[in-house]
Amino acid sequence: MRISAFTFALLLIGVLVTAQPNKKLSATISGAIHVPSMFQMNITTSGSTTFSFHNWEAFTNGILKPAAIHATVKGTRPWIISVKTMSADNLSEKISNQFLRIKETNREEFVSLNKYPQTLYVNSNTLIVNQLAFDLKMESPLDHKMGTYATMLVFTLSSQ
Repeated sequence: MRISAFTFALLLIGVLVTAQPNKKLSATISGAIHVPSMFQMNITTSGSTTFSFHNWEAFTNGILKPAAIHATVKGTRPWIISVKTMSADNLSEKISNQFLRIKETNREEFVSLNKYPQTLYVNSNTLIVNQLAFDLKMESPLDHKMGTYATMLVFTLSSQ
């Protein structure tokens, strides 16, 4: 009787052991992932951004500086670049607002600049890093007092 009980016990253990691999266990844990909105913009110029009207062709057609400004934008969400002018005096502001234009190099239309932010570029891709170039154009200020004028361009990066 001991041998048959022992044999039955071995068979039962064999059934239990073979049943273990087919058993599925699962556990659940909860957690949170925080992904912040991150943005960075770097603006550089390629060459001079000074406009000098030295000949009649410049006065007639204006002066175009292709890819005069470069921007590298890193962002984890869609973003917008806006630009405005900031001048130290009213006459410089008037000159820059009336005659200075900017556009993204691959676009057709220039954006007129003034002291209020103007939308320059709206991000429409899913890239984290974007390289952009902007053309500057100065229209002829023939009907204004000749002189040297200075203005700053203020670029702002914001999320959509």
